[in-house]
Amino acid sequence: MKIVQVGGGTTGWLSALGITKYIPDVDFTIIENDTPISVGESTFPSLKTFHSLLGINELEFMRASNSTFKYAVRFDDFHELGHTYFHSFLKSDGADAHDFWSYFLTENKIPSGAHSELPIADDNIGEYYHPESYAYHIESNRYIDFIKTQITTKITHIQDTVSEIKINENGIDYIKINDDYIYADLFIDCSGFNNVLIGKLQSDWISIQDSLPNNTAIVHRRKYNNPLKEMCPYTRVTGLKNGWMWTIPLWDKRTNGYVFSDLYTSIDNAEIEFRQTLGLKDNDECKIIKFKTGYLDKSWIKNCVAIGLSSCFIEPLEATSIAFSIFQIKRILSISNKGYVKQVDKDWFNYLNIEDALRIKSFIMNHFIHTVREDSKYWKDWKYNRTVDDIEMYKCIRAGTLFKETKSPTSVFFPNRAFQYISDIYKATDRFNSFIKEYKKHDPQQLPEVNRGYTEEQIKELVKEDVKLASYNYDFIKKYMGA
Repeated sequence: MKIVQVGGGTTGWLSALGITKYIPDVDFTIIENDTPISVGESTFPSLKTFHSLLGINELEFMRASNSTFKYAVRFDDFHELGHTYFHSFLKSDGADAHDFWSYFLTENKIPSGAHSELPIADDNIGEYYHPESYAYHIESNRYIDFIKTQITTKITHIQDTVSEIKINENGIDYIKINDDYIYADLFIDCSGFNNVLIGKLQSDWISIQDSLPNNTAIVHRRKYNNPLKEMCPYTRVTGLKNGWMWTIPLWDKRTNGYVFSDLYTSIDNAEIEFRQTLGLKDNDECKIIKFKTGYLDKSWIKNCVAIGLSSCFIEPLEATSIAFSIFQIKRILSISNKGYVKQVDKDWFNYLNIEDALRIKSFIMNHFIHTVREDSKYWKDWKYNRTVDDIEMYKCIRAGTLFKETKSPTSVFFPNRAFQYISDIYKATDRFNSFIKEYKKHDPQQLPEVNRGYTEEQIKELVKEDVKLASYNYDFIKKYMGA
């Protein structure tokens, strides 16, 4: 089977590695003509699982890609000014209703049970330190270079621009680069928002900007002043006036990015706000990145399939982009492994793509739509004017979801109302959705009085003592990587 892929980047080279590893006797060509913007990328736990599938050594990859561990996403000034909550990837077993990882996360510390290969330090409290999963913060260009070294099968790598695309009744007949005609059984479009290949076929981009208006990011990278305090074990999300700012801790630096909508502010004014927030100097470099939110109505047409940004992009929040790409790559491997592709395979792929896109869209919207902020037009619109679409409303009605909101402060984890909304909609049908967690498990008000013979206060005191003994994230990673 001959496969030609146009586009590289993180998704493109993960695709190349997966295809060359799992599709027998594949003749693989990758064509790319530019260098991706080097930023720090936050990831989802599915990348860890995919690495295992690809046989990637965690220590080698982390050293090569300047990576750190990610155990959660921290939200500041998102629900309301002065309020903080976590979306944690880690679970606690013994205490069904309270996640004790928050005590470690807020202190930038790592409990001994955060990695399954490490022993539990304290038998008295070890049972509720259950390592469910974690993700990574990666430096994209260095990560791509590492992935390239993992490809052991001979491939053709062309660094050039596609000059012509010939379409016939079967899809793409050939693509032309200079004077060379390149044919394939399957063409993969991984060209990002350019849609170099799929754009020549009958596929339409379904915009979701009316639901998720952010469309621009301003990015800055800088060295740590104090890595012990600044290298946090989570991605930090801070609500700003017209959007939100990420903070991604890499091993030797951190990246910040202001994600906003130019419907509410100009790029110049957003950059002023961003620079003031970080205390940047006039000569500190910032990069502007424009993006569009939405998805293709058909990502696989005839002999061409689009993946990654060529197929879908919802929002930078929660780092779902690479996770979405991994879903797509695994499905391509599943379909193509048998040596041929049927129409029902393409329809199945397209249906699941749209389902995933809509599910992630709903997941992201629920971070915004329950805010009580109204200090700017951006947040006022989210609080008062934005709502779910008819399909989501229908799911709410079927699930019997009640839109209850209270004035009382919510948990340090996902606001109760957001968790209730998400879990009630999907708990009956989406048992494979790793995004969904029952909100009551993160609500301290639901904590039982006695847990394994301890009162709530006794359990908290045990945890606080363990926090004192735990390693800081910087020290933990330094020891792990032998830095």
